[in-house]
Amino acid sequence: MLASGLARRPPLPREGGVGAKARRPRTAPTAQLASPHGPAGAYAPASWAPYFSGGCAECRARAGIVARARRRRQEAQAGPAAARDEEGSGDDEGEGEGGPVDVSRKVDAIAAALGVRRSHVASLVRQQPALAAARVEVLAARLRRLADTLCVPPVQALVMAARNPAVVSANPAELRRKAERLAAALALPAEQGMFLAARQPALLEYAPEAVASDCARLGASLGASPRGVLQLLSRVGARELRALLGASGGMLREQLINVLESLGLPNSSTRELDTLRMVAKSPALLCTPPARVADSCEALVSVFQAAPAAFVHVLNRCPSLLTYDADGIRQNYRGLGRLLGLPPPALARLLAAQPRLLRCRPEDAAAKLEALIYDLYMPREQVLDLVIRQPTLLLMAPETLRAKLDALRQLLGGADYQMALLLLAKQPSLAGFSAESLASKHAALLAASGLPRAKGAELLLRFPMVLTLASEQVEGTCALLMEELGFSSRAQLAELLARHPELLLYGPETLTDALDDLQLFVGLDRAQAAAVLRANPPVLRVSAGAWRDNMRAFETELGVTPAQARDAVAASPRLLLLPTGPLLEHCARLRRLAAASPAWAEQLPLLSGEEIAVAARYDAAAWDRLEYLAATGQEDCLQLGSVAPLRPAAFARLFPEAEAWVAARRRRWRGQEEARAAREWERERQQRREAVQQQQEEERRRRQWQEQQEQQQASASRRPPKRRQRTGAGAEQQQDQQQQQQQQQQQERRTAVAAAGRNGASSNGAAPRGGNGAPALDEPSLASVAAAVGVGGSNGGPSPPPAPAPEPLLASRGGPAPAAVGYRGRSRG
Repeated sequence: MLASGLARRPPLPREGGVGAKARRPRTAPTAQLASPHGPAGAYAPASWAPYFSGGCAECRARAGIVARARRRRQEAQAGPAAARDEEGSGDDEGEGEGGPVDVSRKVDAIAAALGVRRSHVASLVRQQPALAAARVEVLAARLRRLADTLCVPPVQALVMAARNPAVVSANPAELRRKAERLAAALALPAEQGMFLAARQPALLEYAPEAVASDCARLGASLGASPRGVLQLLSRVGARELRALLGASGGMLREQLINVLESLGLPNSSTRELDTLRMVAKSPALLCTPPARVADSCEALVSVFQAAPAAFVHVLNRCPSLLTYDADGIRQNYRGLGRLLGLPPPALARLLAAQPRLLRCRPEDAAAKLEALIYDLYMPREQVLDLVIRQPTLLLMAPETLRAKLDALRQLLGGADYQMALLLLAKQPSLAGFSAESLASKHAALLAASGLPRAKGAELLLRFPMVLTLASEQVEGTCALLMEELGFSSRAQLAELLARHPELLLYGPETLTDALDDLQLFVGLDRAQAAAVLRANPPVLRVSAGAWRDNMRAFETELGVTPAQARDAVAASPRLLLLPTGPLLEHCARLRRLAAASPAWAEQLPLLSGEEIAVAARYDAAAWDRLEYLAATGQEDCLQLGSVAPLRPAAFARLFPEAEAWVAARRRRWRGQEEARAAREWERERQQRREAVQQQQEEERRRRQWQEQQEQQQASASRRPPKRRQRTGAGAEQQQDQQQQQQQQQQQERRTAVAAAGRNGASSNGAAPRGGNGAPALDEPSLASVAAAVGVGGSNGGPSPPPAPAPEPLLASRGGPAPAAVGYRGRSRG
């Protein structure tokens, strides 16, 4: 029993027991060495210090008091049945009080005894380990009695025990009376009240009237009914339930506002969030701190930054991610990306399809993937492809997948395992349906379509998507096809669906709209539209606008009437499937061919619908044969729109020379094409040659320019360095001033020289002549010029007195003395 399992837990450590080595905390080395409670170096946790603060007798007394108090608390929780089951509790599967519990064997035993999935039992045992310590027979018997009393399945009773182990030993009739009073207080059916109480047994600990008033108050704050609030409260934990029942309406509204503000989304995105639906899916949002919601939202934004449009959709679909740890979200995202090998955009799209994978740890996802590879007997690459197309497979237990594969085998008429795998590989979304749902869909399909079981299995293998459709859609589509297409028996409908199962995808509304569009845009009556749809269902893939464009192509390019075009479509519905562009070219070529022949020009406006349909089917060989008739003047021998050009043997019997003519023309065209290709090749060759020459010329010019630059640099390196000049606006002003000063000095020198010459001529009369006939200047005149100019010392002062004139060299020889030569430059000082 559960209570006995709880009672068998070892008490607090006492002398001689499991914790005999625990001692008082270390206060000082000397005190520890002198302590009578154990050897030196022993250390006890600080939380045990009050129990070991005295001597040995006091320690034992305190430990016994704590152990007895804990045992009494467990017995009170488990009920009086603990005393009855304690005697035989140690004999359950050979596991006594001190022996370890084989959790895996207990999980298998509980699952087999209650008929519950093993994965579900394992999850509940991890949530409440005390379930594994109870006797399986007693636990199963009490849970069955509890499930029968509350009218719930055994798995719900197991969930109830996992949330509150005390219900195992409680009286089921008393629990039912409490659940019925709770349902009556909220005007709910008794069955629904018992189901909500089984989902959260903590609701039965409160007075029904108080719970009803709290639900009404919270419903007014959240904008929901009291019944909806009770369903919301049944999905939270006991601690959150206590907090919500004690919260006021203003606190809840403020919490919702804080949650929305902590998301940090723009107003346009916030308006797309259904807050009440998010709270209904994850009531823990009402108790989660806004700071944690903000951290989780920031982590989700970093995950879905490659697909921002999916972010709000993910919040609406799985709001519980906002209560998950932000670091856990990032770690799971990186681990899943490494496991599947997907880039961020593809991984974001996969997580948008199944956001719950962000709560799956990387090691758990890797274990699920390896289990899939083992169960499916498929290569790793194919399994990864299946997981990417249907990510729910990573959240599925192995036994669940095996059960669904067995269900698919039964739908295929007992086919082998490989056929079921093939069906799942073609449509991985089938893994998301239960076996009962797949069986009901298959039965509805066979009943509505009239297909035999063998034909139905073939249809599933060819088109497995039909199992994903709702049964109501399949039944409505089959009924509409029977009525509109004029089938007299379901065998005719079965034959049509066996050839075109995609008709089931459109639904009754789409099929009705398609028939109306055929009447509106093509001009057919209801019977003709049904005949077109029955003869060629793929016309539903083309839009009504394309139908209209094709009809206009016949009328404008061929010059036929709307009635002729309508008859052509009725004779050959395939014309509605042709692309508009190629159809326009086809009609234009037929019109040009008819214009080259007077006989065919007269026949073109008179073509019937069947002849137009045949002419629209002409291929390249048929055009060659028609051009032969036009070139040889034999167009009167064949009606335009005849099927003879489409039949080579029949046309050869009527016109034996046609094949030779067509072959000769093809050879001529081939020769022309080869000549044109040769000319084109020669032109391209000449262009390449010119390009090479131009490139060589550019290379020569570039080398010549480089050589000139090198020569200039070499000559510049041999010149003496120039005086460094200033640059900029100040340098330009200085150069202008220097030029002005030089010009002024030159003008002053000219003036001084002219004045000195006039003064010498006036004082001496005629100027003496030198040996060469030039007037001679005496030394005083040179000195006066130098004084007037003001040049002399290097520091700008007065020039020194002139040196004495040298003696003339020619005077000693009796010749005339040379004339003195005046110096117009600066004196050397």
